Amino acid sequence: MKSNSNRTETDSIINSSVSDTSTVSRNSSSENGFTNFCLNYCRKLLGEIQEARVSLLRQFQMAFRGQEQLLRLALNEAEALAFLTDYPHLVFPTLAMEKVQGAAAWKNRQQQIVRDRAGFGPF
Repeated sequence: MKSNSNRTETDSIINSSVSDTSTVSRNSSSENGFTNFCLNYCRKLLGEIQEARVSLLRQFQMAFRGQEQLLRLALNEAEALAFLTDYPHLVFPTLAMEKVQGAAAWKNRQQQIVRDRAGFGPF
């Protein structure tokens, strides 16, 4: 009689373990689905930012000829600042344009200073 009782308890434990495992599998499956959704969404956002970045690089490459690193630094700064917001993919294009325009203005001022100094001759 005792062995039937043990068997029933064992069956009960096994059945509860199996049901717990299937619950875990379902939770794991839904977590994987959510994880995949998040990863795909992040990839999409990063893709949008990358597209805007490439577009700005092409648009301003002639203006920064010889100083492409300055252009890249402006875009990196804009990207870093955009990711501090809740909507980096929306903020980045405008912020990047402002940073690139500011860098272009700085570059032009520096070139003007060099030209002005060249007009005065050596000191």
